[in-house]
Amino acid sequence: MLELSTRTFGRAGAALAAIVALSFVIAPCSAAVPEFAQTTSEHHGTIVSNNQIRARVSSYGRKVELALRKADPLSVYNQFNPAMQKRTPKLKFVKVFEDLEAKSVVGERYGESVRSDGYGDYIYLAEYQWDANILLVVVGYDKFNKISGIYFRPLYALPDDPKAFYLDKADYRLPFDGVWWVYWGGDNDLQNYHVFSPDQRHAYDIGIVQNDSTHRDPGTSDSDYYCFGKPISSPTNGKVVEAVDGVDDNVPGTHNAKAPAGNHVIINCGQGEYLLMAHFKDHSLKVHAGEIVKRGQLIGDCGNSGNTSEPHLHIQLQDVPTLAHATSLPLYFEHFVKNGEKVRLGQVAQCDYIHK
Repeated sequence: MLELSTRTFGRAGAALAAIVALSFVIAPCSAAVPEFAQTTSEHHGTIVSNNQIRARVSSYGRKVELALRKADPLSVYNQFNPAMQKRTPKLKFVKVFEDLEAKSVVGERYGESVRSDGYGDYIYLAEYQWDANILLVVVGYDKFNKISGIYFRPLYALPDDPKAFYLDKADYRLPFDGVWWVYWGGDNDLQNYHVFSPDQRHAYDIGIVQNDSTHRDPGTSDSDYYCFGKPISSPTNGKVVEAVDGVDDNVPGTHNAKAPAGNHVIINCGQGEYLLMAHFKDHSLKVHAGEIVKRGQLIGDCGNSGNTSEPHLHIQLQDVPTLAHATSLPLYFEHFVKNGEKVRLGQVAQCDYIHK
């Protein structure tokens, strides 16, 4: 792994650190939170909805694209902010450009997005054809529109998914009220870092976003986060086979790798389906192992316990009760609204706004 490190991309550095886990990196990415799998982190940045900001940051990001096409690393280096230049040797950065060009030319751009860290910094992401692979380019911009971090990574093919076309046998509803937002979810590693873990491949991480942020300022306490303490109910009928409570909530930005799922429940939904919900608030669980639960019954409150850096709900469907031996199953919800449209039965993906 090639790495030139300077500062993080604000709090949103963790947002993208998960994408860094595999290949060659030129840039920062804050240490963050793996979930259950030992990946690098989880997503904190949020998609920017302001068209003017999105257009402005995209225009800066496309300058990096142009430099890649022209093999002109110095035009990018000259956009680095002082901290980035101080900690990034110019010759090493030039070498990274040369290595990229030696492997393949940068081809067609497949897509791009702009994300906010909630503190005034922005992150530009774009995907390009790169020989037989896809090259991910991620650039962080500070409030002065200078580059605060940058990295490049090929997106590799995923392992086969034996449950890709599985259709749920039980009926599942969204387990919360109000509008929530999908941090991680989808069938590729840009949308969902869980995809490389067979036991979590179809998992969702879901929280609440307001004004392009997951929290009120300053974001240093769990209570600053919009989803913290919100009630979580059972999505279906079943029997609780595991209920763990008493794990402390983390201070935002820290995590507990010793108890990855934190406070959590596993529900036997019947017909070989088990539902895991994790990271509940400490001492908030209202159910116990062996209890029969009904759809809509209160399970506990959204929290920040376990291997997670900020409050959210981790939810997944699996084929056995023990996570270590499980194969993740696709999870479909019934009768909900996604991005303003009614859905009778469907999955969700990163950046979807969802509610009952």
